[in-house]
Amino acid sequence: MISRSASDASFILVGQDKNTQSHILSSSPRISAESSFAHDWSPSGTGGSISLHGRHFVDAYGRVCLLRGVNLSGNCKTPVNHDHDSFPADHADVTFIGKPFPLEEAPDHLARLRRWGLTFVRFLITWEAVEHSGPGMYDTEYLQYVRQLLSMLPQYGLVAFVALHQDVWSRYTGGSGAPAWTLEAVGFD
Repeated sequence: MISRSASDASFILVGQDKNTQSHILSSSPRISAESSFAHDWSPSGTGGSISLHGRHFVDAYGRVCLLRGVNLSGNCKTPVNHDHDSFPADHADVTFIGKPFPLEEAPDHLARLRRWGLTFVRFLITWEAVEHSGPGMYDTEYLQYVRQLLSMLPQYGLVAFVALHQDVWSRYTGGSGAPAWTLEAVGFD
């Protein structure tokens, strides 16, 4: 059994005994007790790779990587210009640029997440955000916003799982995900 302490509780070694663990931490130039935590998602922090081992993500050093993070999702399910009074009118003219937050606010939010010790975000994108105007009509400005936002994450030691989200088909059916034109396409009005 591997012993746990306050300094090594963020990872466990897979397939290593206690003697091997202390030898790796004390003698390897690439791993030291001070910089060996598996929540450093950089290539040097993970040994350059992460793979599946049973139900765990394991880095190249054999450590189980724990995903410490949050959903950046709750307010991403409705467009920036959503109007409760006219919903569902003008569904083709919505925009999700600025969800979950405007780019100029991103440094404050991302730094806060990192200060809280988080290293991972689930970044939610709905089909409606990408293709709200009609079949094959992609919102390239929104996709550029997403790219710019996700490109900022490494500066804060964060990585993202991009989740293509859908609940109960669409916000037009009490959920979120699919654009309104999909309901029109199947005959709902």
